[in-house]
Amino acid sequence: MNQASWVVNVGNAVIFQVGWFLSLFFYDSSLVVLVALVMVLIANQLLSAFSRAEWFVVGVVSVAGCVMDQLLGLMGVFEFSGGVLIPLWLVSIWIMFATLLVRSLNWLVSKKSLSVILAFLFAPLSYFSGAKLTGVSFGLSAEISMLTVACCWALMLPAMLWITESFTSDRGCANA
Repeated sequence: MNQASWVVNVGNAVIFQVGWFLSLFFYDSSLVVLVALVMVLIANQLLSAFSRAEWFVVGVVSVAGCVMDQLLGLMGVFEFSGGVLIPLWLVSIWIMFATLLVRSLNWLVSKKSLSVILAFLFAPLSYFSGAKLTGVSFGLSAEISMLTVACCWALMLPAMLWITESFTSDRGCANA
């Protein structure tokens, strides 16, 4: 990986983390969440312009992730304080996360088996942290909820990587 692609990948990850923290710390302010999301999308575009195919992947992955979390909510794995629909801050985080797949996590495209393991281990930690910061409660025990999240992510991340690989014509786009 050359220095320019390293800067893009690290920059993308840092931008995501800033957006993630802003969305969670200010989850009850739609304005701050939307500003954080727009900031993340603009910063990523300025850092390394996304192609139409990459924006398409961001859209598809975002919708797939929101559908997964909505289903988990309907199944009682999560209980969102604002009602039945997933909250805006979670939609925002999904859109931000999708940018990682075309940049800093693109290296996982060719390592789908590893992505299963990483998703199983780390997704529950992110969800647990997010729940603690936002007041989302677990409809099931925390252990069962986290195991459910781990299994869902172990299936979803490789699928999202497949989508990324399928729709981005230049597999090296993360290193551009």
